[in-house]
Amino acid sequence: GKRPTKPGLLHSRQGAAMNRVTIGAIALLAFLGAHEAWGQAVQLPTYSQFGVQTSALVPDGGAAYLGGVRRSAIGSVSRGLPGGGPLFKNRAIGRSDSATGVSVHATIIDLRELDEAVLAEAAARRQAREAAVASFDEADSRAVSNMAYSRAPSVFSGAQRDPVRLTADEAAQAARLSRFMGRR
Repeated sequence: GKRPTKPGLLHSRQGAAMNRVTIGAIALLAFLGAHEAWGQAVQLPTYSQFGVQTSALVPDGGAAYLGGVRRSAIGSVSRGLPGGGPLFKNRAIGRSDSATGVSVHATIIDLRELDEAVLAEAAARRQAREAAVASFDEADSRAVSNMAYSRAPSVFSGAQRDPVRLTADEAAQAARLSRFMGRR
């Protein structure tokens, strides 16, 4: 075959050497990067639990602090190549603080006292309702007694005489009075 007159960078000896150096540098970086990832520490989550068993005298509606736990931890990790000097050393320092407490707020629920309060409230409402009905009945009876003196005798006397002979006004008045008396 025929060679091109101006060879490209990829086809020259200088280009081939440069490609080898580039590939070697990429491989070295990939190897060092993977090696560096192997040396990293991973912090796993921790789980802790605590409980408090105690007793306290607390008044109704009062509060008491029962106790708590305070934790503190500090740690460090050093990694590196022996004899590598400060260039190849890695040091990590970590600190953790936590505090947990337990308090109680007391509310005493006396069901018997609650029942008595509910029943007393219902009795008071019933008495108020009965008093209102009694005052209404008293007002109605006064109205009826006033009507009985003024109008009722003529209506009833006419009804006792002969129901057919009642006038239209007397019949209407008797009907109203009987309806009113029927409501009681």
